[in-house]
Amino acid sequence: MIVRSTIDALAPLAISLRRAVGFDLGTRLYIPGTALRGALAQAYLEEGGRPDDPAFQQVFVSEKVRFLDHRLNGAEHWPASVMCCADHGDSHRLVDLLLLAGRNASLAAAQCPDCRAKLGRVQGFWQWAGDQGANPIAILRVETRRVAHSAIDPRTLATAREQFFSSGVICPGQQFAGSIRSESAAEAGLQEVLEKIRKRDGHIHLGRGRTRGQGLARFTASQGSGSSEEELKDRLQRMNKSMRCDGSIVFTVTLQSATLLYDEWLLARDLEAADLSPEFAGCQPAARFASTQVIAGWHAAAGLPKSEVTVLSPGSCYLFRLALDGREPEAELDRLARLLAEVENQGVGERLSEGFGEVIICSDAHTALWAAEGR
Repeated sequence: MIVRSTIDALAPLAISLRRAVGFDLGTRLYIPGTALRGALAQAYLEEGGRPDDPAFQQVFVSEKVRFLDHRLNGAEHWPASVMCCADHGDSHRLVDLLLLAGRNASLAAAQCPDCRAKLGRVQGFWQWAGDQGANPIAILRVETRRVAHSAIDPRTLATAREQFFSSGVICPGQQFAGSIRSESAAEAGLQEVLEKIRKRDGHIHLGRGRTRGQGLARFTASQGSGSSEEELKDRLQRMNKSMRCDGSIVFTVTLQSATLLYDEWLLARDLEAADLSPEFAGCQPAARFASTQVIAGWHAAAGLPKSEVTVLSPGSCYLFRLALDGREPEAELDRLARLLAEVENQGVGERLSEGFGEVIICSDAHTALWAAEGR
């Protein structure tokens, strides 16, 4: 069961980047799956549900339901390989270094194709913009602002000295979209939870600052569908047409959420082809643009901070190349489409129920930029 869901910010949202310590805090620019899961669990309990209810156990304890990250207007993270002009930003044409790396070209000389300036990372998210302008895809940025408050001294009921706090927040009036994916064994429980949320007009609270009027949002859900083999095959064909590969098939993997992978010592590691499917074992990425970050959080039920973990950052991207070795290209495309559709629907790595491990295969961001490069 796949549920397409939206979150409308009715008040400023503050989603912690790290443990909420210090006097100045930032905010994430998307709604993490783990934050949504906690908000829905709290709303279920506030509507009279109990932690030992079968529905609560199925949805929030069994790990049979995946709560994926929700991004602005359902947009995607930019692949880490996509760069823009350091001087003029996205008003100039974008450059995808994954294309150059796949052609074994030197990246040291990469520069803006319009003014020869240096390149920098594109910030924000992307969506299709049609064929208007220099770039075929649009850049979306989350609107944020900073709020501040002072602590109150309980003895004097006046402003406490040296207790001034500031925080970045997501401005209200913006919509974030994503999905929730459930195994068949938890479908009934998920339906019951969603019904309780509807009875409260979809109101949930996300992030910190609830006592200061922050965190109020409206959650709505509708029936959705996952990636199909036909859709994946179409993306594979368009990507390989843009790359003009002979004797091989290429595909990209772009992380859309933080991804947690462990080695034999339970330490964080990079993505490997075997993580996608055992049939890819031994295949090495032809190019990769990846970074890591530290994720922390708060366990509301236990009232304790979660352990910090090192994860692959959203936007990290990988280019894989598979030699045909005499195999029929059409049959190999069918096989890859079947395998990769399953990867995209199920995710990669650990703690999938919290939104980790969401991937996009053959992102249209790459295909559009590569096609523009070839014109």
